[in-house]
Amino acid sequence: MSGVQKSTIQDRIQMERSRLGLSQSALAEIGGVSRETQLNYEKKEGGSTPNCVYLTRVMEKGLDVMFILTGKRASTDWALDAMLRTVIDDLERCSPENQLLAVKYVAMLAAGMTPPLPTVPVVPAKKPQARGAAPAPSKRQKRV
Repeated sequence: MSGVQKSTIQDRIQMERSRLGLSQSALAEIGGVSRETQLNYEKKEGGSTPNCVYLTRVMEKGLDVMFILTGKRASTDWALDAMLRTVIDDLERCSPENQLLAVKYVAMLAAGMTPPLPTVPVVPAKKPQARGAAPAPSKRQKRV
């Protein structure tokens, strides 16, 4: 590469930390490491490479791990990423029937059509039951 200096993982960790306005101590806490370890992750000469546990923790707080590892951004629209994550989380909580309805609805919106209101009953999502709890009585069972 003529005249272009290639960034290292250590450089990119520092860039991501700066992008989010985090101190080394704050990022160390997020990553579950000591401040000294964080300093070593950002050390230019002889710095160490973070492990996957650290990278997973910092990714959950908004650092672009794809960029840290490869130098290429995973995405440039952070607000959209957060919105899409929320939509996906909501979709995952739906019953399979409601997931299909949602996908069809979004496909119609994407095609510029106004989707009709659902004509099939919406199936409520199953609520997780606590371990060891007795199952709720069905509507057909008599309550004593």
